[in-house]
Amino acid sequence: MNWETQGEDFERLRPLRRDPFAAPNYGIPNAFPERADLRTAIHWEPNLQIEKNGKAILSFYTADNPSTYEVRIEGILEDGTPVSERYTFEVRRE
Repeated sequence: MNWETQGEDFERLRPLRRDPFAAPNYGIPNAFPERADLRTAIHWEPNLQIEKNGKAILSFYTADNPSTYEVRIEGILEDGTPVSERYTFEVRRE
């Protein structure tokens, strides 16, 4: 990329700080017994490692409300190629 500004002021882009994504830990029994999980942002994985076969495995819990969820995958490959994909899945109450 060429960051020359030809005399204009600009803000140099920097990597974002990588704070852990806040999500409930359901591995602890009864950790959240009386609180409903109503999150709208379910999972964030800033350093997803993709296998040589082009696949990756993610594991996360959805919120408590049955809903249709949209998954957005966006990033940049090591060679600089941008990638973007969207799909949906539905969670139903049985």
